Amino acid sequence: MKLTTYVIIISFVLVFIGCKNETTGPEKNKIPPVYYNGNYYAIEELINTYNNGNLTGIILLIKDKRNDMVMNYFDGDWHEMTFDGYETDAYAGMFKQDYSPLDVVSIVINATTLKQYSPGAYKLFDPYSPMDIYFGGAQNKFLIDSINGFPFVLDSVSFPNELIISNLSRYDTISKSNSFDIFWSGGNSNSKIEIYFRKNSTLLDTITKDGTGLGFRQFIDNSQGYTYPSLFLRNTCELTGKYDLTVTCYTPVYKTLSNGKQILFLGISSHNITLNLIE
Repeated sequence: MKLTTYVIIISFVLVFIGCKNETTGPEKNKIPPVYYNGNYYAIEELINTYNNGNLTGIILLIKDKRNDMVMNYFDGDWHEMTFDGYETDAYAGMFKQDYSPLDVVSIVINATTLKQYSPGAYKLFDPYSPMDIYFGGAQNKFLIDSINGFPFVLDSVSFPNELIISNLSRYDTISKSNSFDIFWSGGNSNSKIEIYFRKNSTLLDTITKDGTGLGFRQFIDNSQGYTYPSLFLRNTCELTGKYDLTVTCYTPVYKTLSNGKQILFLGISSHNITLNLIE
């Protein structure tokens, strides 16, 4: 049995959370090198880089910074409202040497217990009680009780600074007629970056292409900056209006257990900003 069963947790976070009404980004190496001189990655390539063949678990610690816009319905109509703040989340997948599910007694991270929702799979269940997740060198403490040959674990893991977009603010205007610069701080040389640009909402729009042409995403090395050419914006964004730009940093840290197996901790920090796209 392949590891794919369990790294689907990673691909779920990287690809499917919030994934609707958008086109995927261009294929690897389709953007001219003048705009980026690093490597592009497909999701399968990213998963393969994280699988070192010695894993017994994957734990994702997620911290999202939001300076965006949301649509709320009240008084008989839709209204645009701003949101500023953080959201946190966590997922875990535990498995045996043959990648079959491994149930553990509990997984506790920073005094918050992840709940089991399927064999070998755990997540934070209460969205109204976000857990503490630390970046910038602070320690995230974790405990996993021993069972079925799985060793007792009491340890901690730290990640570099969280990702922050440095050159854009909410409702900044960008044009399809001009190239689009993105700069950020955070992460380290081992981090991979996802840039995700998509229509904030189509509730007030008229879509003419069955929901396509509403955004793009790319996975790249952590270069601290990226430029999208105007031609690319025109070809991938049919509608003007409010778009969400999310830049996400994925930083892997491996922890070796007493039995020699490892747990991959993936520190995931993102910054989401709503921008205004014009012709």
